Amino acid sequence: MRTVRFSLTCALAFALAAPPARAEEPMTWTPEALELNARGAEFGQAQDYAAAYEAYYAAYKAMPDPIRYHRARDWVFGSMRSSLLSLYETTGEAKYLCQVRRILLEHLEELMIAFGEDAEIPDEPGIRRRLQQVDEDMRAHVPKPGEKECVLPTTPRTPAPKQVVIRTVPVKLPQPVPAPPSPRSRGMLAAGATSLAVGSALLGVMTYALVARRAAYEGLRALDAAAEGPLDPLAQANADALRRVGQINYTAAIATGISGGALVLTGIGLVAGSRGRARRTAAAPVVSSGLTGLVLHTQF
Repeated sequence: MRTVRFSLTCALAFALAAPPARAEEPMTWTPEALELNARGAEFGQAQDYAAAYEAYYAAYKAMPDPIRYHRARDWVFGSMRSSLLSLYETTGEAKYLCQVRRILLEHLEELMIAFGEDAEIPDEPGIRRRLQQVDEDMRAHVPKPGEKECVLPTTPRTPAPKQVVIRTVPVKLPQPVPAPPSPRSRGMLAAGATSLAVGSALLGVMTYALVARRAAYEGLRALDAAAEGPLDPLAQANADALRRVGQINYTAAIATGISGGALVLTGIGLVAGSRGRARRTAAAPVVSSGLTGLVLHTQF
């Protein structure tokens, strides 16, 4: 295991001098981060993993924007993680595994805050896979005498509870005889069908607004990624316009979603009520502070 991780560390250090794999998406660096990253690679080749980690960490912090520098930050973050794993392999101290887990969680949290929960976060599956791997390493770690920091307890496997199979005997129920619909039932059915149609149309408008909002934010992200420095006045105006479009579509999606959902629920209640012969059923949407839904009144 030590040989494999040490090989990965060396390969990562030598790869720092190579050009980006995709020329159409170059890495964006700050001059300070680029210099610190090269210094970390030199420390890593000299097997001074503690100094390498400090240099990589400083380079990571020198790129504060997770969206603009996300590829370079991810590159440096991999070097930080490899340095800490090399320190663990060299010293056998669990605190380095604890530190790997902490920086993984901080890295994922910064990406989620920057990109938003409704966006596709870069390399989120890879980050979660590495978190699972470091948890397994922490459980497999044999603590030294007096060592308690970040050692996850091993939980013994308990046998699964026995499954109880219940066999049901089908019972044939008498088939109800449908009653002819009354004029009131036909009116409720027509009103319910109209509410369902209008509500479905409003939900379609909500879906379009959400798609348009996502497209506006994608355009804003592409505009920010293409900028090499501060946005010029024209680009800033385009960015402001995209933000306004996204906000307008977001508001429209909320309004049409609530209205469409209330109408669909009303239509379902009316259609269901029209099928009862000896019942009086009334349905109405309710929208108030903290309450949005459908109220059904039925008299038996």
